[in-house]
Amino acid sequence: MSSGGAGDAARADDGGAPLAIGLFCPAWPPDRFANGIITYVASVAEGMRELGHRPYLLAAGLAEGEGPPGEAGGIPVIDLKPLCRPTGAARLAEAAASRLRPPSPESGIRGVARGLRRAALGGVAGLPRLDVLEMEETIGLPGFVAGRGMPPVVARLHGPWFLNGPNQGADPASPEFARRVRAEGRGIASASAVTSPSLDALARTREHYGLALGRAEAIPNPVLLVPEDLRWSPEDAEPGHVLFVGRFDRHKGGDTIIDAFALLLRDRPDARLTFVGPDPGLDREGRRWSLPEYVSTRLPGALEDDRVRWLGRRTPAEVSALRKRASATVVASRYETFAITITEAMAAGCPLVATRAGGAGELFEHGEHGLYAEPDDPGGLASAISRLLADPSGASAMGRRASGHCERHYAPAVVAGRTIRFYRRVLAGRDGPPDAPGGARR
Repeated sequence: MSSGGAGDAARADDGGAPLAIGLFCPAWPPDRFANGIITYVASVAEGMRELGHRPYLLAAGLAEGEGPPGEAGGIPVIDLKPLCRPTGAARLAEAAASRLRPPSPESGIRGVARGLRRAALGGVAGLPRLDVLEMEETIGLPGFVAGRGMPPVVARLHGPWFLNGPNQGADPASPEFARRVRAEGRGIASASAVTSPSLDALARTREHYGLALGRAEAIPNPVLLVPEDLRWSPEDAEPGHVLFVGRFDRHKGGDTIIDAFALLLRDRPDARLTFVGPDPGLDREGRRWSLPEYVSTRLPGALEDDRVRWLGRRTPAEVSALRKRASATVVASRYETFAITITEAMAAGCPLVATRAGGAGELFEHGEHGLYAEPDDPGGLASAISRLLADPSGASAMGRRASGHCERHYAPAVVAGRTIRFYRRVLAGRDGPPDAPGGARR
């Protein structure tokens, strides 16, 4: 095991030599992309740096207009694009193959894998040979990267397609769906180890693929903590203001929150809903709905009289400001491997209602840090929101306890510490505990 160029005398907070860790992210920087993987990578890298390790962000792409990568808060950012291009015989072979068949997602993943292998083996100026390389499971990426001479490859289960695909509009009966699911299974099986943001996602992955995954552990996603003076307070909140942050699609339950809000208005006609997020469209009742069409059908005139405001995409800073003005923040997903929108609201001390959807159901205690409702249940969601709005002092107390819960379980350094301990077991050839708790509480 290398010391990541830090010198044998150097020691990290856990007493071992600092690790050089490659963290793959699909794009950079976080404030230009609404992507939970990028948010996770940025936060866990900061926690690793704080503990004395040497994380490197390996980005598959940069936002348009971004200059050459350098450092993000002292953490090096490496642009993989130049490393993804084939050379020599590989370039000729890929050119010939592209003439015979159109490009596929798998061909793009192979290019990314090429860049990751070159980066991991110290083929980039200023980047040492890595001790560990962590990446998402998407389209089987770990399977294209792992191999002889490579450092241990850790697959992070951000959202296996067999779980998330159907809620994102993919047809489970299609050949494309089956091909991607098989590729991800091969990639997960070929990884040196696996981490998952939740027990639920890890258990479902084991069951679906029939894999033991002995070197696997549930480790929650980190969340950036919010200073106490910037957290939610009842004095800043607007009575009856409900906030939803997510896409208008089945996965995030964009239809569920609108249906729940229509029911809420029967008891609280003064309530208002702010919907923040893009509108990719939603298939329901035999047709494709846009957000304005769906709202106009369920709540005629609500967009015109501001009972429902749709703001589209907003920056993280704008979302934070909106959370402070809302009396209730709502997450209505049908499935989540984790749901960072929940922990972001908790870190800010916001009164919270969330669906108990997959890993999202592991993040807090019902009635202690927020309220849960069942997925795809507008009536139950409306009742929970109404309960929160009717008891401002109780909602405020739950928000305060939620922020403390985040400090203890989801702070970047806390999560990074668990991750480093897992890496060290992998590097030592030891199996992880088969179903270690993810730090979450039911």
